[in-house]
Amino acid sequence: MKKSWYLFIGMLVIYGACYAQQGGGGNNSTCEAAAPFCTGTLYSFPAGVNAPPGQIGPFYGCLTTRPNPAWYYMKVANSGNIIIQMHSEPSKDIDFCCWGPFTSQDCCGLLTQSKIVSCSYSTLSYETCNIPNGITGQYYMLIITNFSNQPCNIIFQQTGGTGTTDCSILPPACISNSPICSGQTLQFSAQSISGATYHWWGPAGFSSQLQNPAISNATPANSGEYFLSVIVGGQPSSDTSTTFVHVYHPLANAGNDTSILNGVTTRLHGRGLAGSGSYHYKWAPSSKLVNDSIQNPQTVNLFATQVFTLTVTDDSASCQATDMVTINIAGGALAVNAVANPSSICYGASTQIQAIGSGGAGNYTYQWTGPNGFSSTMPDPTVAPTVTSTYQVLAFDGYNTVTGSVTVTVIPLPVADAGITKSIPYGTYTFLNGSVLNGTSNYYYSWSPADKLINAGKQNPQTVNLTATTVYSLVATDLATNCISDNAADVSIEVTGGPLNVNPVATPDSICRGDSTRLHASAGGGNVGFYEYSWSSTPPGFTSADPDPMVNPLVNTTYAVTVTDQFNDTQGSIQVAIYPEPLIHLGPPDTTVCIYDTIKLSAGNPGSTYLWSNGSTAQQISFGTTGIGYDAQSYSVEVINKHGCKSNSNINVLFSFDACTGIDDLFLSGHIHIYPNPARDMVRINIDGISGTTTGSLLTTLGQVLRDFTFQEPVKSTSSVNLDLSGLPKGVYLVRFNNSTFTHIQKLVVE
Repeated sequence: MKKSWYLFIGMLVIYGACYAQQGGGGNNSTCEAAAPFCTGTLYSFPAGVNAPPGQIGPFYGCLTTRPNPAWYYMKVANSGNIIIQMHSEPSKDIDFCCWGPFTSQDCCGLLTQSKIVSCSYSTLSYETCNIPNGITGQYYMLIITNFSNQPCNIIFQQTGGTGTTDCSILPPACISNSPICSGQTLQFSAQSISGATYHWWGPAGFSSQLQNPAISNATPANSGEYFLSVIVGGQPSSDTSTTFVHVYHPLANAGNDTSILNGVTTRLHGRGLAGSGSYHYKWAPSSKLVNDSIQNPQTVNLFATQVFTLTVTDDSASCQATDMVTINIAGGALAVNAVANPSSICYGASTQIQAIGSGGAGNYTYQWTGPNGFSSTMPDPTVAPTVTSTYQVLAFDGYNTVTGSVTVTVIPLPVADAGITKSIPYGTYTFLNGSVLNGTSNYYYSWSPADKLINAGKQNPQTVNLTATTVYSLVATDLATNCISDNAADVSIEVTGGPLNVNPVATPDSICRGDSTRLHASAGGGNVGFYEYSWSSTPPGFTSADPDPMVNPLVNTTYAVTVTDQFNDTQGSIQVAIYPEPLIHLGPPDTTVCIYDTIKLSAGNPGSTYLWSNGSTAQQISFGTTGIGYDAQSYSVEVINKHGCKSNSNINVLFSFDACTGIDDLFLSGHIHIYPNPARDMVRINIDGISGTTTGSLLTTLGQVLRDFTFQEPVKSTSSVNLDLSGLPKGVYLVRFNNSTFTHIQKLVVE
């Protein structure tokens, strides 16, 4: 058994290290560079030391490790068994493995488990390879390793069997540095054969007579199978060596530029093209990716525009291609601003704390925490701490979390003291003594009841003249913090003695307009015999210093009296009511009616007494005219209601044929204007807003026509005429207006 510490020796050998030249006259340390083996020849070569291990790919069977390899191939000339003896001098541990049969020496990719014909991994310095029943034209591959990694020579030859190998001119093993990348130099190598002429040919018309030719700046067009034959002494090799070449020109595609919100993640989409089809991916910068070595990586949360570079490495030739993609960031970074409104509160009050999220993905959830187990997911919860407290909030937009905090300052309440209880005589005053503890020294004092103090906002206010024991309460407000004392501090001011009083009356207390009544102050108590009086009225206008003045108000009036006894004053009031006068509405003072109408006038005010100008004492009267011609009548009435209050009213009634049209005189009166009225020598008459031609006549009250006139139809303006009144005697006249739609009469007085 091999010692276990040798198991991974091949993995510790660094590629590219210098090592001893293998036997066969060339570097046959790889399968592709295998040297030919000929029956009847004794081979001896210095074993490699510290050389790279056997290449990756072949199935090595019993060879757990493959240090310092030397490769040989053989072509069977005569069928039969072939026995090969090998040993080392000095004696060192060597091993071997043999594969076959194959149809050509280009079989390095076919060294599988099923092709192993002989293998040994013993600790001996000599080994025997037995190839059973070799068939003419078939190929076998042999690897010999120096397990000891000590300097020695390895000697081997065919020692038995009826089979032989082809010892004619064989083409040397040929290799290349394939696979390579486009633009690199494609280098071919062939083992040296003394006196040989080399002939290479391959794709794209390649041909060369060099032993180790090269193609500079190779492209994918140079990929394919290359062939080598040799001529020694004018005799060509019986076969050709081949090697297959791959020149790759991979491309990288990092995907399309895109935009994302600030602080979110995205997935990149890369791919390799035009290479061998097998790639490794590497993205940069790696710090911005969850995994920088996969084809489609996820970014970390991005907060700034980021350019990513994709490097695609072709697994076959390690060719690389790069491409870039830009991830643009829209919007600002996720942030949260925690505020309290207000940020300072008085003990026992509450405030609203608010989390204001901005930037990021735009959709936010919040988690508040605070003292005493406070927790809330609302953006703006209300809190009521009893001591100064700091509240923390976490804002999450689905990708990132940021924190914020706000401190709510709790201000202790001031403590008010209203002083000690006092006793004072009836009607005198005193000073209160207030103080405050637990504040800033600048306070607003609020005493109550305020109407019992000269200034309820002072620290030590003066009371009014007190007429009864009074309890005062003090509430203090700290002006620096606006905190109000939570205790109402009380103090009692005790009053002794009797009160000054006044009880004003009026006899009688209700009168008609124009009548008189007497007021009486009726003062008592206090400093009897030294009263002073001061009367006033609402509405204002009346004053008096008499104790019992006479008054004659025209409207409901409240009379107030102030009585002072040199120490105190007191007030009282009495209202004198004015009975309502009878309201009489007989109609417009000048009323025109049809000569056929019977007029009924009512003085209203049921329960009153009535006196009409015609002597009637009824509430209503009726009258008319002959119906023969124009007539004018005047009536008046006096009404006295149940309170004895009196009113008068009168009316002038003109009976006219013109009024029999039924036109609305009130409407026409608003559009026909006579001025001046009364008039002297001239009067002007205007009409407006009346369509059609309007004519007019000036009449006596008996219907005699004195003047005629005509108006032009108004067009959005006033039409006017002037009437000459000169020569007319003083008196009442009638002005009649005629139109296709109405007849209207107004009165004119000539002075």
